[in-house]
Amino acid sequence: MAEAIRKVSIELSGITLNPGIAIGRAYRFKQIDLESLKNNFFPIKDINLELSRLQRSIDKSKEQLSSLQKAGIDTGKKDIADIFAAHIQLLQDTTFLQSIRDAVKIERLNVEHILSVKIGDIEQRFRSIENETVRTRLVDIQDVYYRLLRNLLEIEHVRIAPLLRARLNPILVAEHLLPSDIALLEFRNIAGLIIEEASAVSHVAIIAQSFSIPTIINVPGVTSIVHSDNTIIIDGFSGKVIINPTLPETASYKLKKNGTSKKNQVRKYHHYLTRDGIRIRLEANANTPQEIESAIENGAEGIGLVRSEFFYLGRSKYPDPQEELNFYREIHKSAAGRPVTIRLLDLGADKSLPFINVPAETNPQLGLRGIRYLFANPDLLDRHFRSVLKSSKYGPVRIMVPFVSIIQELDYLYEIMERIISEERINRSGISMGIMVEIPSVVWSLPQFMDKVDFLSIGTNDLTQFTFAADRENRKLEEFRRASLPVLLKMIKSVAQAALIYNKDVSVCGEIASDPATASLLIGAGIRILSARVNALDAIKKEIESKSMDQAQVAVGKYLEMINGNHSQYRRSA
Repeated sequence: MAEAIRKVSIELSGITLNPGIAIGRAYRFKQIDLESLKNNFFPIKDINLELSRLQRSIDKSKEQLSSLQKAGIDTGKKDIADIFAAHIQLLQDTTFLQSIRDAVKIERLNVEHILSVKIGDIEQRFRSIENETVRTRLVDIQDVYYRLLRNLLEIEHVRIAPLLRARLNPILVAEHLLPSDIALLEFRNIAGLIIEEASAVSHVAIIAQSFSIPTIINVPGVTSIVHSDNTIIIDGFSGKVIINPTLPETASYKLKKNGTSKKNQVRKYHHYLTRDGIRIRLEANANTPQEIESAIENGAEGIGLVRSEFFYLGRSKYPDPQEELNFYREIHKSAAGRPVTIRLLDLGADKSLPFINVPAETNPQLGLRGIRYLFANPDLLDRHFRSVLKSSKYGPVRIMVPFVSIIQELDYLYEIMERIISEERINRSGISMGIMVEIPSVVWSLPQFMDKVDFLSIGTNDLTQFTFAADRENRKLEEFRRASLPVLLKMIKSVAQAALIYNKDVSVCGEIASDPATASLLIGAGIRILSARVNALDAIKKEIESKSMDQAQVAVGKYLEMINGNHSQYRRSA
């Protein structure tokens, strides 16, 4: 009976992280059994000997993390390298390590037990923390604890050997993964990935997206259903997971997969038109030369967002100015003459630099962020801004200013820019200046900005956060973000109309532009430039070409009716 149940076809749904289709046998990936380690404790007679074991594990962990960090740098995946740089910093943090040593000395128990208890405590804390930034930090600590534990048990080198020896490309299924898990796997033999619990903005998601294999996250109960002999289909376009598909389903998806592969062989798109012939420019968000090359191969007409902070994060000191300039030179080289938009350092709130001393803030989301952070750190601004401006000698550069709220910020930045241009004798003709529209004050005062900018880019995440007073990191406020679309579309339409009057380019580069359903609504609201994730370009192109402008505008109109309609029926009776 149990065998029969295991062969029943089951369909589950989750959230697509990477689109695409994968068909393969399941491979269950499991973490260490913490309960066994918690229960397997014994007294230590020689404390120094136990602390020496811990130190050997620390040294080995540092060596492994340095190797993972270097691999990220060598392959151009700097965002991944930065994650492991943060893990190395944890292992260099004397306070962090001392807490483990103190526990061994006080409890006089084996260090494996101490670490398993600490990991359990962190997992317990996850259940009560909604803030995504704090959760990400806890995952980093959890990951380092697990690594120390694996090195104590001497199992780090064998934990994925069966997967790497697999003849057929399996689909990896896990309840949750840590950054170290996902980086070590390298997806060399993996057809697809299913994670039962994950955040779309976590470090695990960042690493998974960089490998561009079909990935679905947040699939409730999948690890309790899947067995190692199950065939699985991942439909990364609809977010569907099919366990034990029927023969007709398998045949159908094989045809879809082959069709998708053939389409992917022809990636040199140059023009994107709606079904009724309206021109839409499709660009990409990409942060490394390698990502930009991939974006161009996938048909991006330009790079709508380079997050310059990715070059800085994870460093322990100021980068050499020439090193930063060389990085932008490689960015331009990879773009092969296409327009490149570099956003000035967007630091503050959840992103900070260890070599910059910034006072703690009660409400960092409303504090020193973006351009405010740079003005508060003039040396950083000068070095960074100078490198970005000098990069214009390698190709036209569009400089985007984050977190602008008042016109005086732009005026002051122009003063600094003119000084640098004069000092460095930079040709001004290769430079365009624009701002992020992500604070409501800018939306409602656009005319005073229009004569001073060449383009606008709407940051929908922060615009939603500040319009609805709903912290973007707080999961408990998700209903407000879902309800925000009608008001957000009204604001976007207002910005697009103003840009049209003043003949300025306006784009959307936030996560909303990478979702096909909302991308067509953005077009209906007047947006003609979209900048999406590299792995979302094909889906967005398909959406653009499948809809007419009339259809998109009608859909937007229906959302706007929710705001403009008569809501008297919702008034409470006296």
